Order: sequence, then structure tokens, then C-alpha cells
Amino acid sequence: HLYGDSAGDICLQAVSGRIASGLRGEDQVFRKGGEEFVALLPGVDNATALATGERLRAAVEALALPHVGNEAGVVTVTVGVAGTGAGSSPQEARERAAAAVYAAKLSAERNRVHRADAWQPGPRPALPQ
Repeated sequence: HLYGDSAGDICLQAVSGRIASGLRGEDQVFRKGGEEFVALLPGVDNATALATGERLRAAVEALALPHVGNEAGVVTVTVGVAGTGAGSSPQEARERAAAAVYAAKLSAERNRVHRADAWQPGPRPALPQ
């Protein structure tokens, strides 16, 4: 809002493009709303998800899009990471990741990668016979 709708659109396009270019072919990224994005990384473990989040966070910061409203002086992203362990749906994982990002916002821990506390990675449940 600080720079107007056109500048906001250009920023969103640059950020989404950078995120999409940092993902594998089987990964998906969606705009959730406003400036919120969700990336689905099928088949990755906790360490890979956290490393991917950090790589994407750094890539967006490296765009160096000016933002005087941010203490870094450039557009940054805060990343929440959650997985779909046993008995967990993608919707639940998204909600846990969003909660991690919201908690980061409240505690002034933006421009970082946060793991959702409720994520308990484990073996996937066996499919019914």
C-alpha cells in the first residue's frame, strides 16, 4: 500500500516469480491472498523443507526491491514450514505454517524461516488394502 497498487503488483510478480523459480517441477506455489503465498513441496523431509524455505527467503531478499516500511530496507518474506505427517492433511499443515508466520509477525521475528511446532514428521499411514 505504501507505494501504490501498480508498484504492489510489480512487487508481487517479482516475488512470486523468484519463489516459483526456486522450486522443483513437482512443487506448487499459490497466492493465498494479499502478499501471502503457499508452496507445496511433496515428498520432502523436515530438513529439506527448512532449507528450501531459507533458500527462498534469501532469494526474495536478494531481489533488493526497496521497501522503506521494512527494517531491512528491502522486501523480505517470512516463511512458515509445516508438513503432513501421519494423520495430517495439507490444509492442517497450511494452517500450522500460517500460525507460525503470524506468531513471528507478533514477536518481530520477520525475514526468517519458522517451523510450525505442531509438525511431527513421521511415517505416512499405510493405505487401506
